[in-house]
Amino acid sequence: MIEISRKNLMDLFQITAGGYEPIHKFMGSGDIESVLKYSMLDTGETWTIPITLNVPEIPYIRAGETVCLHYSGSHVADMEVEEILHIDKGVYVLAIYATDSPDHPGVMDTMRESAKCITGKISRIKFPDFLNMNPDPHETKRVFRELGWRTIAAFQTRNPPHRAHEFMQRRAMETVDGLFINPVTGDLKNDDFSGTEIMKAYSYFISKYYPSWKVFLSPLMIAMRYAGPRAAVFLAQIRKNYGCTHFIVGRDMAGVGKYYDPYAAQKAIEEAGIGIELIKFQEVFFCRMCSETVDSRSCAHDEIYRTVLSMSSIRNSLKLGMFPPRQSMRRDVAEKLIEELATQKNSDIL
Repeated sequence: MIEISRKNLMDLFQITAGGYEPIHKFMGSGDIESVLKYSMLDTGETWTIPITLNVPEIPYIRAGETVCLHYSGSHVADMEVEEILHIDKGVYVLAIYATDSPDHPGVMDTMRESAKCITGKISRIKFPDFLNMNPDPHETKRVFRELGWRTIAAFQTRNPPHRAHEFMQRRAMETVDGLFINPVTGDLKNDDFSGTEIMKAYSYFISKYYPSWKVFLSPLMIAMRYAGPRAAVFLAQIRKNYGCTHFIVGRDMAGVGKYYDPYAAQKAIEEAGIGIELIKFQEVFFCRMCSETVDSRSCAHDEIYRTVLSMSSIRNSLKLGMFPPRQSMRRDVAEKLIEELATQKNSDIL
């Protein structure tokens, strides 16, 4: 029996559901090496993030045997082991995150994981309810067909709705049939909002401010990879697999700190040529001269008039029960988040 991590469990769900097409199993050494060096699978298809099943060094595993995969003590699948390999973490983090800084969340996660990985044929799959209740690519495509959408813009986020994202979403809705808001709600950084907080805030926001026939909200249960341009391509490919024709990309997508150029993600997706059309935005901010949320393509006023949204500042304010500036987040959305944070805090105390 092998106990797998929540990250591995969510990856297994995407592999079997089609969210990680053209991947059909956890990667072996050939695919991993090719992804690290060339951002493509051994077959030549574009893929930027290794999808590995990291397992403990003990117990001993042999190629050819079948192992039971468990999560939280419950059986989720069997694997007929084809290959056992060890990852060189130093090579891995530099290739994927372009840094080996221990402060980078992706580097930290990689260094905590076992270097030992296995791959093979998966069978007898049974996922926990928290995964089965989320729409998979077959279901989202069915929803899009029922809504009559032919052009669908995916919006990637790991934050609750704020003014800058609202600006981008509304502009996108003017050019496509439908907007698919698909927040990552799996494993996130400790200082990120929780998946529950994000989804509750978005459910309220959409019901209050967007036309129901124009927007579909669904969580994406994966571990967030904070790998800048590589992660952006990965996230775009997933949304293409979920049936989207367009992908909204703002400044510094999937980045963290100052490790990546703010527009490297847009360039990486364009160069990858994965068959999804980009809706690109420059930095979005509130301009006091314009008296509205704009981006640099439509505002020529000096930076002294700009209020740039800071999610760190918003999070800190909300956790203290304080409202962020109205230019950053709608007051009623902030109120919902403050209520949810207080509820979570009280449940933790109990």
